[in-house]
Amino acid sequence: MHEMARAQRFVQAMAWFWTVITYLILMLSTAMAVTARADLRRWPGAAVVGGAVALYAVWYSAGYRWLVGPARSWQCEHQGRRIVNWLVLEACALLLLRIDPTFALLQWVAFGMALSLQALPWSILCVAPPALLLLASWGIWPGTSMASWLTFAGALLTFAIYTAVVYLPAILLRQRFTQARLYRDLEAAHADLAQAHTQLAASAEGERELAVLRERARLARDLHDTLGHALVLATVKLEATRRLMAGDPDRADHELVATQGVLREALHELRSTLETLRDPTPECLPVAQALARQAQAAGQRAGFAVQLHLCDTTAQWPAEVQAALLRIGGEAIANVERHAHARHVALTVMGENDAACLIITDDGSGLPDLPTDATGGVTSPTGHFGLAGMRERAAELAGTCAITSAPNQGTRIVVTLPLAATVPSQV
Repeated sequence: MHEMARAQRFVQAMAWFWTVITYLILMLSTAMAVTARADLRRWPGAAVVGGAVALYAVWYSAGYRWLVGPARSWQCEHQGRRIVNWLVLEACALLLLRIDPTFALLQWVAFGMALSLQALPWSILCVAPPALLLLASWGIWPGTSMASWLTFAGALLTFAIYTAVVYLPAILLRQRFTQARLYRDLEAAHADLAQAHTQLAASAEGERELAVLRERARLARDLHDTLGHALVLATVKLEATRRLMAGDPDRADHELVATQGVLREALHELRSTLETLRDPTPECLPVAQALARQAQAAGQRAGFAVQLHLCDTTAQWPAEVQAALLRIGGEAIANVERHAHARHVALTVMGENDAACLIITDDGSGLPDLPTDATGGVTSPTGHFGLAGMRERAAELAGTCAITSAPNQGTRIVVTLPLAATVPSQV
């Protein structure tokens, strides 16, 4: 915008310069004509020449104002207005030339304005009439003598110099406006870029906050799945040990040993979780074999039989899919061990229609009446995170976790995760 304003000021300065030159030529021509002719100093002649001079001066000023418009800024696209302005001004100049040949000097003004009507070489057609009138008024035409040709060549050289003096600033003016428009476009692009950068920064900040919230939720689930399970199970076994110490010391010792194993396993899981936080891509068993081990170990502790249906291609599944299934399956197996009192558990891990599928079914006591979420699925009660965490883990990978249960008829958990879902969904 500053460059465009400077270009407009340059145009106005050039307009004032040529206005002064034009009025000086008009005054000089009028003075020469009136001085040379006595009839122009008397009433009829003075009125005619005065009216024609006033008409020329008024149109020169009014035509310029009409040309630039109310904004007083040069509009390069108003070519039709420039032609009309030039034609009317040339008609006024011809009227003065008819009154007295001295006014032929005004053809220099018409000559200079004609150069801006069209680009070269088309402007030659516009400058030809005023140039011919000047040559005719001067009587400069090549004859048979060498002197006449030299005089004619000198006149052409004068026209060439004048053309360069007038046309070169016009070229500079066009370049100035082109540069000004370029600066204006660059400023607009810079403003758009700054706005986009601000929006991107705000979006990045929002993504960082969302990532922090997701990480907090993940840590809460991991702690629940490791320390939570172990501490609850250890508490149950210690209570059972306390009751058995008086009547069945051997069984109490067995429960103490089992409790120690649970705590050691929890410590191992905690260490694995900490290592995962340091290195997010640890080497581990495929999810099918890892869940099978957890189910068989839980079956030995709780006394239920485990039936396995495992897919042998789970090692090729994306790491985030395997991690989610491992956590969800571990939570489900732990729930069966703690609460279900089941005799049989079926574990199925398979791939189906470009999706990973985990199915855990038990014949235990089923789930109690639990709260439901917005979709109608059962979720964890207040202060617990197990079932809600399972559904959240599945939703983060654009999957589903369906939980169905009935009193004394067992529980069935079906988890389906798309194998292509490597980007967490917005949940």
